Amino acid sequence: MKNLERIDKKSLQSFVSNLRDNKFGIPDFQRDFEWGPWDVTELIKSIFEDYYIGTLLFWKSTTENTNLLSCEPIYGAPNKKDFDHIVLDGQQRLSALYYAFFAPDKNFPKRKSKFYYYFKIDQLLLENYDEAFFYEVSSKKSDELFSDKNKQYELKLFPLALFSSGIFEIPKWIEGYKDYWETRGNNEVSAQKDKLMTIIEELLNEYEISYIELDKQIPIEKVCDIFQKINSTGLDLNIFDLMNALLTPKDIHLKEWWNKVVVNFEGKIPDTDKAKIYALQIISILKQTYCAPKFLYHLIPGAVKQIKNQEGKIEKKTLIATKEEFGGQWNNSIEAMKKSLEILNNHSDLGAIKPIFFPYPTMLPIFTALNIEINNGNYKDRSGVENKIRQWYWASIFNKNYSSSVESQMAKDYIAMKNWFKQDENVPEVILEAREGYRSLNLEYENSSNSAIYKAIFCILVRNGAQDFTTFKDPIYTTLEDHHIVPKSWGIKNGIGNINSILNRTPISDDTNKKVILDKLPNKYLHKVFEDNKDEKAVYKMLNSHFINKEILEILMRKDFGPNDFNEYILLRKELIIDYIGKLIGV
Repeated sequence: MKNLERIDKKSLQSFVSNLRDNKFGIPDFQRDFEWGPWDVTELIKSIFEDYYIGTLLFWKSTTENTNLLSCEPIYGAPNKKDFDHIVLDGQQRLSALYYAFFAPDKNFPKRKSKFYYYFKIDQLLLENYDEAFFYEVSSKKSDELFSDKNKQYELKLFPLALFSSGIFEIPKWIEGYKDYWETRGNNEVSAQKDKLMTIIEELLNEYEISYIELDKQIPIEKVCDIFQKINSTGLDLNIFDLMNALLTPKDIHLKEWWNKVVVNFEGKIPDTDKAKIYALQIISILKQTYCAPKFLYHLIPGAVKQIKNQEGKIEKKTLIATKEEFGGQWNNSIEAMKKSLEILNNHSDLGAIKPIFFPYPTMLPIFTALNIEINNGNYKDRSGVENKIRQWYWASIFNKNYSSSVESQMAKDYIAMKNWFKQDENVPEVILEAREGYRSLNLEYENSSNSAIYKAIFCILVRNGAQDFTTFKDPIYTTLEDHHIVPKSWGIKNGIGNINSILNRTPISDDTNKKVILDKLPNKYLHKVFEDNKDEKAVYKMLNSHFINKEILEILMRKDFGPNDFNEYILLRKELIIDYIGKLIGV
């Protein structure tokens, strides 16, 4: 078991043999074969150039896991059910190899025709790989070429489908190629034949493909965990797809359920697709505290989880018994997540008025689970508990607790927060750390709009009620952007390295920015604001909503405003915002 995830290698010849024997099953959760014809060409070219094409992930098959994952053959392969391996990762690459090397009598996916793959012998021998490989779309002419060896010899085209014919057919074809050109007076063809044969033999025997093979006895929860770790940088495949496949035999069609509710999350979080995984994580946190991929398997109705009781003995427990119970948990999770987003998006609450301003979207599952806990826990001081959640939220952001190890952090926070809900003296470590260190935050150097702390400060500015510079009213919050107070152009001209600091930004609509600020210094555009409005108290109130008090205003209005003034203004504004952060975390 120690070598569960050890990477092994096999020759291309071995993989071709395995493909010929139809040893690979594709689970239902895998995407269909979605590559384009050109992608297949690029893969073949990479192999001939001796490039690494990634590591494949297999699970030794049994009748049970083959049926569990509803496995089917590789695209174009004969229909069967008894596979040696289930392909957890690598389906696109294996399907591409199969289609190029075996030329199945099947149209290319999402195409109306078959495709044939070749390399140009002359170009390959010159190692001109970019020109060597190509494909032909099925037609009367290309069909004839595919079945006519002499035509292939004449055009000096090697059909890649020969790779599927066994170890004897390729030498026979190459010998025929030599004979064809020798009878036509080509005296160099013998040397070409030897070089071509060497290239192909070395390719089949010496080019190796990496793979990881999971033992058939590994429990499904372990497979879930390994699969997610290896696939964490993939494009579309994730733990949700695997869970969907595992739940299908229980008559739970998770993808269909998600498709019915996805509209509720579009435009609400940076990556809408992540919300479907968050929904499962919420259920898992509530049911078992932990929500890493290996724990999600225990949410399948009837799945048995082994746990240690207080005496240290192993007990078996079923977290969810029926399809109906799972459905109830799913619906509860979806509804609670919608309500959580309303809180997060609320300009007067957590201030993430647009998805791009979410400091840590990965906090959504634990934030939602904690809000569900409030409803389930019958806490008398509901407002006090809600305030504790908000203190935890801001403290977690400024401690950067959700920048990595997210699943373990959620479990830790869920336990700590429940204890704090019950006893005021059980203040979580994250709160204590934030209270101790918040004054050391280097906000003047938060220049990247992708930074979680940068986004959090912007949300605080929104939460503080930043009013419109012209109407002095609450703006249409969805129109707000983070614009410079002192213009960027001035900062660049004067060598101000932190001109893009969040301390020099504030929520302003594009329309207001274009009409009022443009590239003018504050001593120009703020002077105009005061000039146009007789009610100075209203102007001061508006500026205070942007954390610009009279002392900061005096600096910004200086006629000879320079770099030293900029630094003075930045540090004073930092003090105001730091004080506000202290209130948010309960200081």
